[in-house]
Amino acid sequence: MSHNYVVPLETYWNPTRQDNFTTAHPQGKKDALAAGYARIRQDGNIFSAQVPGTVPLNTYWHAQRQDNFTTANPQGQKDAVASGYALIRTEGYVFDKQQPGTVALKSYWNATRKDNFTCAHEQGQKDAVNAGYAHVRDDCYILPADHNSYVVPLNTYWNATRNDNFTCAHPSSQKSATDAGYALVRQDGWIFQQQVYGSVPVNTYWHGTRQDNFTTANPQGQKDALASGYSFIRTEGYAYPSATQGCVALKSFWHGQRQDNFTTSHAQGAKDALAAGYQTIRDDCYVLPH
Repeated sequence: MSHNYVVPLETYWNPTRQDNFTTAHPQGKKDALAAGYARIRQDGNIFSAQVPGTVPLNTYWHAQRQDNFTTANPQGQKDAVASGYALIRTEGYVFDKQQPGTVALKSYWNATRKDNFTCAHEQGQKDAVNAGYAHVRDDCYILPADHNSYVVPLNTYWNATRNDNFTCAHPSSQKSATDAGYALVRQDGWIFQQQVYGSVPVNTYWHGTRQDNFTTANPQGQKDALASGYSFIRTEGYAYPSATQGCVALKSFWHGQRQDNFTTSHAQGAKDALAAGYQTIRDDCYVLPH
């Protein structure tokens, strides 16, 4: 599975420098290993592109202290510059406020070692305290190491008897699709399992006469569904209502003869829809790419 919208945030340790280094950037990891750092663990995951509610997670370096300092907190960044640290790079993007399902990236300081240490892993936090580090602040909030619990795959199913495309993410929806004889066509992308900053519900509606599942996050789409006699079934997850960096459009199509609504973010899905005579309705919402 590809998760190119998130990257692992990892902790490295150099016993000679007495420096903990938290990085997600490929160059940061390369530099760490070249400088004799050893990888300790993965703390979590961060976004590779900025999405609503996120801020840059920056790394600073102090040559005299031989200390890497990774922080997203405005005070942390201000303190870094005031103490003579130089900005090296942006590692990625993190939430500045806690969102459902996220974990705190905590900032620690050891005055003897002159080492700033940011970590989200419980063992890292325990090791920091045992080594005499003081907790400074909860710096920011990141996706957990197992971010499959944070996002869920958005899949497309097809039922040739009903002539119905069904795009869904909820386990109950996927079970219903399989039980009703739908076949999995492809994964379109990923949506949030819980509502995060700036996201809206992606809902599924059902029309018994048309035998049509209709998945939409767009207010007009939801209004049209109810006006046309569709019943709300469930919320599949959450997506962004407007164009968002690092995301792709979930496009809505309609086929009058088949009486089928079809939403897809996959290029092949859109191509197949047009080739089969579907009409493009709108960019319904924006999801994380597959």
